Amino acid sequence: MEQNIPNTTLPESERQVEPEQDPESNTADEENNNQLLIASIQAIKKINTEVEGYKQELDEYCGAKNGKEYRYLDEMLTRCQLSLDNVLTHGDIEIRKLRKQTVNYIESLLQTLEAKSVK
Repeated sequence: MEQNIPNTTLPESERQVEPEQDPESNTADEENNNQLLIASIQAIKKINTEVEGYKQELDEYCGAKNGKEYRYLDEMLTRCQLSLDNVLTHGDIEIRKLRKQTVNYIESLLQTLEAKSVK
């Protein structure tokens, strides 16, 4: 078992000097991190709003798989899904979950589009 020896009992050459941390610096770092997290959440919400618009179009959709409307909805939903790849989680588990939920939701809409299309 390793014992913690106070720095004062060690010779000066072996002492570990911890850099003093500026409390304002920590606060600024936390504020910056919070802003990044908020930006990520807002980006996901924006994508969700866009997806909901396409969902309304999907609810009314009935067409051929090679039709213009099918290709449009498929393309736009896929673009939304790809946009989520650009949203950084900054290591936040809740943002990761939110992003994953949105990806899964888009995948379900793409499956619904496929099922609703006439071959």
